[in-house]
Amino acid sequence: PLDGTNNYIFGIPFFCVNVALVKNQEILVGVTYDPNRNELFHAQKGGVAYLNDRLVHVSDKASLKASLIGLDLGYDAVRGRELLDIIIKLWPNVHGVRLMGSASLGLAYVACGHVDLYLHRFIYPWDIASGILLVREAGGIVSDWQGKPATFESQEIIACNDVLYSSLVPNLA
Repeated sequence: PLDGTNNYIFGIPFFCVNVALVKNQEILVGVTYDPNRNELFHAQKGGVAYLNDRLVHVSDKASLKASLIGLDLGYDAVRGRELLDIIIKLWPNVHGVRLMGSASLGLAYVACGHVDLYLHRFIYPWDIASGILLVREAGGIVSDWQGKPATFESQEIIACNDVLYSSLVPNLA
């Protein structure tokens, strides 16, 4: 499926296609392709993550103050507002915030360190299955908002490195 549909419709070149192989609720292979940049993000369970032919790893940022946060509001007004309230609370203590418009690319960008942290409060399986595996195989954490490991059926996600995750969780309340 195409992720970043609204970006595509409005001519914003930030969208992708992605697929994942899931067996017995386990994500085994994930592929996200950005045709505008000819970037192919891919990973397989128990392996590593790649951007084209280059190994990638989540960022090593140790503070929210130095971090770039990517997020998407989704299509649920209540959960979108909750996320905006959290961003307002975090804003003075982060480097920057970006509305991505594509959860799949947001997660792929966490996997390769372009974005330090990605947040979403209402998401669909086809938009995150590949990205969950990419981030994990790149050394990151992907959880739901209750702190449980995210699955492709999770409706809300947090993705980043382990240090940022520990810093972020207290700010979510």
